[in-house]
Amino acid sequence: MIMNSQALKLCKSLICLALFVCNALAQDIQIAPWKTKRVQIDSIAFSIPEFCSIEKVTSDELCTWPIAATFAPDGSIVFAESVWNIKAKETVQQQLVSRPHRIVRLRDTDKDGKFDQRQVVADKLSFPEGVLCIGQDIYVTAPPEIWKFTDSDGDGVCEKREVWFDGTTLTGCANDLHGPWLGPDGWIYWAKAAFAEQSHEILSKQAWKSKASHLYRRHPDGGPIDPVMTGGMDNLVDIAWLPNGDRFFCATFLHHPRHGFRDGIGAATYGALFGKPHAVLDGHPRTGPLMSPTAELGPAAPAGLMHLGSLSPEVALPKASDPDATDGISQGYLLCAQFNLHQISLHPLFKKHNQAHYQAISYPLVSSDRIDFHPVDLLLDSDASILIVDTGGWYDLCCPSSGTDQRVATGGIYRLKGLCPDSPDRRISIQQAMDSHVIAAMSDPDPSVAIFACHLASLHRIQDARPKAAELLVSPNASLRRSAAEILGRIGIESELPEILNQINSSHSDRTLVHSLIYAMIEGARDKPLIDALQGALESKQIFASTSALVRVLEHRGKLTHQYGDLVLQLALTDDLETSEFGLSVLEAHPQWSKSILDAVAQRMDNTKSPLSEPLLALLARWSDKPEVANWVAEKWFANSDSVATNLLSKLETKPIPETWNTPIAKLIEQSSENQASNWQTALQNRFWKGDTRAIQQAIVSKLRKTAKSEMPAESKNLNVLQWAAVMPKGSEVNESIELAMLKEALVPADQDAQDSKARRELAWQSLSKLTLKSPSSRELLVNQIAHCGPLELPIAIESFTKSSTPEQDLQLLDAVSKLPGAKTLSVDGILGKFKDRPAEIQKRWRESLESWTQPDQDVQDKVQQWLGKLKDGDPKQGYHVFRSSKAACSACHQVGYVGGNVGPVLSKIGQSRSKRDLLEAILFPSARLEQAYRTTKLQLQDGEVVQGLVVSESAKELVLQTAADKRRSIDVNEIELREPSNISIMPAGLESQLSVQELSDLIAFLESAR
Repeated sequence: MIMNSQALKLCKSLICLALFVCNALAQDIQIAPWKTKRVQIDSIAFSIPEFCSIEKVTSDELCTWPIAATFAPDGSIVFAESVWNIKAKETVQQQLVSRPHRIVRLRDTDKDGKFDQRQVVADKLSFPEGVLCIGQDIYVTAPPEIWKFTDSDGDGVCEKREVWFDGTTLTGCANDLHGPWLGPDGWIYWAKAAFAEQSHEILSKQAWKSKASHLYRRHPDGGPIDPVMTGGMDNLVDIAWLPNGDRFFCATFLHHPRHGFRDGIGAATYGALFGKPHAVLDGHPRTGPLMSPTAELGPAAPAGLMHLGSLSPEVALPKASDPDATDGISQGYLLCAQFNLHQISLHPLFKKHNQAHYQAISYPLVSSDRIDFHPVDLLLDSDASILIVDTGGWYDLCCPSSGTDQRVATGGIYRLKGLCPDSPDRRISIQQAMDSHVIAAMSDPDPSVAIFACHLASLHRIQDARPKAAELLVSPNASLRRSAAEILGRIGIESELPEILNQINSSHSDRTLVHSLIYAMIEGARDKPLIDALQGALESKQIFASTSALVRVLEHRGKLTHQYGDLVLQLALTDDLETSEFGLSVLEAHPQWSKSILDAVAQRMDNTKSPLSEPLLALLARWSDKPEVANWVAEKWFANSDSVATNLLSKLETKPIPETWNTPIAKLIEQSSENQASNWQTALQNRFWKGDTRAIQQAIVSKLRKTAKSEMPAESKNLNVLQWAAVMPKGSEVNESIELAMLKEALVPADQDAQDSKARRELAWQSLSKLTLKSPSSRELLVNQIAHCGPLELPIAIESFTKSSTPEQDLQLLDAVSKLPGAKTLSVDGILGKFKDRPAEIQKRWRESLESWTQPDQDVQDKVQQWLGKLKDGDPKQGYHVFRSSKAACSACHQVGYVGGNVGPVLSKIGQSRSKRDLLEAILFPSARLEQAYRTTKLQLQDGEVVQGLVVSESAKELVLQTAADKRRSIDVNEIELREPSNISIMPAGLESQLSVQELSDLIAFLESAR
């Protein structure tokens, strides 16, 4: 098909706009204010500031695949080196046995700035994640342990090794441990990033068991650990300290991937709760919404972070472009190594006057278009140059990947000069200040010294610091108020509680400060003063920010009683969205309060004669699984109110519709006018029903009949029929003529350029997913034209067919499916579940066929190499059409800019981090390289049903799975009999059979251009 010039222009514009918008949203990267130059080193071209220079300071013989590095006290560099066999591809569990990796020391003996001497100081290591030198000891993180190696005889080789810390867990990506790092407080820090459960002895002597990500610290001599912060992120990788002792971290998946947002840099404030919403955070104290990153990085996989106090005069940076930050005080600069995006970014830090939270701007500093340049660590050398550690292209464990031949994808260390002045770092003067008494240093006129002293007083729980902390609680400096709260929380709050509540009320716009004030109450306030303060708020009948804080602290402690139910209801009904959401979550956690809350709601409605507000609708939706709530809603609000019913149904999200609502909803549907049809169709979209749904089916069938008899134009009539059928309960039946009409609409290949045609086809398949095909003519049509099913549509066709088919028809379907290229995309367990009530012979035939079709290729790399040879020159513009076509169905799950779904990884910058080989392998063999964040979960329910999908959210009550591109399902945990991770990607395999070689070439070209 030949496209006209106008269509080509539109397509090109859409691609450019989508990529631009997504990139701008994801990183908020500013254009560098300096001129750049291009420097070629071996096969890698770098873009760097014109006033900087860069050189490689290691050879391949000295340094091949460095993972993380640190300076030793004598000025040498010690780094963890990978010894990787790309063909063997050992898992981290296998490496725990083979122990192939090592620790290496590099020296610059002739002082020319390049390293010329190599010494292996320790070997036989499992996968190493970090290294730290303290005196003659080298601490190495090799999950599940942190090892302490000692060179007792001074020959440079560590002959003694002992386990300094045992994390006890080792998961697939080995992100159970990152670090270690030496903090300016003298303690060793490390990160737990995987979601395996660990139990530890902690400083507060409380029981500590957690699956979440954490930043921990511990004295070098050992002893209990101290949790610093918590998160739902997948990979907290590196830490940097400011001179005042404040910490920053970089991590992946601080957000569920949406619109280019994913990774970032955050301020590791004590007690903070970061990361995407995840069940691993349940039980950890919340002071409000999850903390926001200081800098958004998109899909960067940040791997290294460091702080600089100042830059060379040549670095002429403008003031912050954010109006709120123009009056900010400079806090130095962060440098971040972005593994996936092959660059080093520069982030000036600011703090507004009288604010405790940090703001950052982002600039690209050093970048390369070389796919296998993967910066992982950054070091500041004594001559003020920056050492950039490049791990090369060997890494192939989880989300980042490389298929490049190891002989040309080696790593190394580069030296960047010209960015920093020669002056020493200011933290030296602060460390000298700490030689004096900590409490005296809390009064130092330099805020950095005072804040650092507060960090020490908090860590060591210095009781004598109370008077000074109480004084700092009203300091004009918000960071000192934050630091004082941390001290009081750890030593115990006494008479300071009223001032802490006052500070919460006056500082409600400063999220960081309010967090520390509330966390101090969680840690250090006694129950009775908190209850007395909340009782005072109840009697005053006024809602303040401190009221919400008191409720939050008592709720976390399990001390919030029924007498405060009406106060919590007031929080839920407030206009402030954050407060309202918190109030709703508290009420949802107390279903035993539902009767009295409903009585209060009814009285409030009777007195005001006002309709149900959005927060009330949200509350009723959250409590809809409570019989008394569901019955109350059905009796009081579903009598004659379409608007309440449709609004409430829309609030259910993934929750099933209660059975007691079926009859009144059916009545309202039958009584609804044509003008109300779209509201009902929207409200019922993707809903799950409980119990007997015959009344609903009959009501919608009645609508279908009326539509068929109406005088509206044929095109509108057919569309209306599809829209009503798409919201029927699963397993519904319609007459033969409607069945056949839907099948014909579904099985006609969509016109790629006609969005109306494509939308109608998708709607027809959505309708079919709800129906039981009863007509022999329908099943015959489906078998004969099943070749027109796309990879995401084939399971729907099989399910609709088998709901009332005979064994003979099942074999006819098997024969038809066996001829389809898309057969290898089917889920074995998912399809076999459709035949669980069939004769054993039918089940056996289907099982054997499914296992044969979906058997994984053993020679993935060879097959990829063969296909690389088949690819032609691709056209990105045509690839965009393939991306959005029903044949490939890429856009159903993946997003480029604002185009596409949000199920799989965002692909807006995939061309920056994946080579053509990587992209081809991911398309042909999606289960060969499963990203940890997109690994599916398989559930077997008590009724025998098998459900597979991506975990969207999880709580103690329910698990929400993304089961298809446009479907989510909420499952009560009590219904789950077996849960296990799946090694099968939700992305269909076999697209090479669905697409022509040219179409595949165009698709690859489009993805390569996504940068």
